[in-house]
Amino acid sequence: MKTIRDNLAIKKSDLLMCFSMFVFLLYVFSMDLTSRIFIYGTYSIPLAFILSLAILQRYSFTKIYYLDYIDILVFLMLAFIAYNNQNLKNGQVYQIIFTFAFFSFYIIAKKFSRWHKYFFNIIIIFGLFYAFMTYFCMISPSFFRGVVMPLFENIGYSEQMLQLYNQGYQTGFTAHYSTNAIYLTSALSVPIAYILNSKGKILSKNICYFLFIFVALLLTGKRSHIIFGILAFLVAYYYINPEKTVNKLFKILLIIAIGGSIFVIVSDFFPPLANFINRFIESANSGDISSGRTTQRAYAMLLFKDNPWLGIGWDGYKYTYLSVFDIYINVHCVYVQLLCEIGILGAIPFFLFFALSLY
Repeated sequence: MKTIRDNLAIKKSDLLMCFSMFVFLLYVFSMDLTSRIFIYGTYSIPLAFILSLAILQRYSFTKIYYLDYIDILVFLMLAFIAYNNQNLKNGQVYQIIFTFAFFSFYIIAKKFSRWHKYFFNIIIIFGLFYAFMTYFCMISPSFFRGVVMPLFENIGYSEQMLQLYNQGYQTGFTAHYSTNAIYLTSALSVPIAYILNSKGKILSKNICYFLFIFVALLLTGKRSHIIFGILAFLVAYYYINPEKTVNKLFKILLIIAIGGSIFVIVSDFFPPLANFINRFIESANSGDISSGRTTQRAYAMLLFKDNPWLGIGWDGYKYTYLSVFDIYINVHCVYVQLLCEIGILGAIPFFLFFALSLY
């Protein structure tokens, strides 16, 4: 029989495990507020991660000092990140510190699953928060202009934030509508996972979570996040559901038909839901549906052809593009950017990591 002391120990471990997950996710879901949340962020965030790692190790109840093929890939990835790192050459030390702290956390945490339930619950909380702030900022322009914009003015997107807001694209409680969409799409993965694997009250609750967050995502107007988020849901349903292929395809088509019909009807009464469609129309009318992404990728491929094996250096594209086009921007395609910056040799571990992790 468990003693009172044993029960207290379990509660203590649960609390510390929850704290460990919260520290990690607070950093992930507050990238533009790092300097305001974490004092001396360059040093305090790695220290917070180290504390979290110690907690995970203490309460994992399993041996974690072994290496597998994923760990080896991570070490290779970190080696190519450190080699010819352009952030270091441009005085941006904190980025590589965060990257190494992040992957250290990953290597330890992936070796056991006891933290999953805390992780998922906290992600939903962050998702609901950013969804709520998306709605609140939309109905309260004074709050957005008087509180949110000054809070993120040091990021340098103030003019764009206001322009997007006036056009109906919601940045919510972030510095950019892309950031808001990333947070919302990431949070959607949890209720979707529960929807695919649960019944009864848990299913109903997570359908509500999904709708609340997904509608907020629609309000951002981010095309790629919405479209690929939906595709990810359909692909996950196809592979997870054990039904026959014909039945699965029929249900997927039925979901698309019903969902599309509901969307068309509701968006007639509330046009902001169709923001991402309006962006397609605006881009097509401007003559560049990719919003300049094609030019960025073409330039990245030119750099790759000049440096095919080791690339121009980690995170070097934005500095090179700035020197040529006077715009500080990334490629907007992670696969092309990896080839451009760390070449074929450096990209292979990343591509294998993506594929094997997904498998």
